[in-house]
Amino acid sequence: MEQKIEDHKTSLYLSLSLVAPTKHLILILSNTFHAMSSSYLSQTKAAMQKLQKEYNTKIGEYCSIYGSESAQKFFSVSESKVKYWLRRFNDPEWHSKPRGGHRNHVFTADQIRLVVQTLASLAESHPCTSYAKLANMVEERTGTRVSKSTVRKVFIQNNWRHVFISDR
Repeated sequence: MEQKIEDHKTSLYLSLSLVAPTKHLILILSNTFHAMSSSYLSQTKAAMQKLQKEYNTKIGEYCSIYGSESAQKFFSVSESKVKYWLRRFNDPEWHSKPRGGHRNHVFTADQIRLVVQTLASLAESHPCTSYAKLANMVEERTGTRVSKSTVRKVFIQNNWRHVFISDR
């Protein structure tokens, strides 16, 4: 049993010794990007991203075997990075932050017409309102949820001028 553990340690160390220097290699290569052709650049960037992901995965693997303090010292990284990659190693589908928002929502022709008409009347009656507030008002009046970027696009497409207060 001890021999298996030692063999695993040796293979992991060899694997890490091949991946760990890539952290510095990535920094060196990133400084030479401007001299490369665009197709070669995209291939190199993809290869570097793959190496970076392998490196980070090795942090999680090392941490799961030897503990977070040991991984911090070995890789010279922060505790939060070690914990993040340990969690990713244990559950590859895990993501640290929720991926919120509605994406690629397709509106019907009636919904578009209703939103544009509502925005026209709201912009006239509330000329100094932010896009975010207009989006909320559209949702309250029509029941159709729109983002502030959608409101902005409607204004641009219709060549409407709008004085608005910052969302901040």
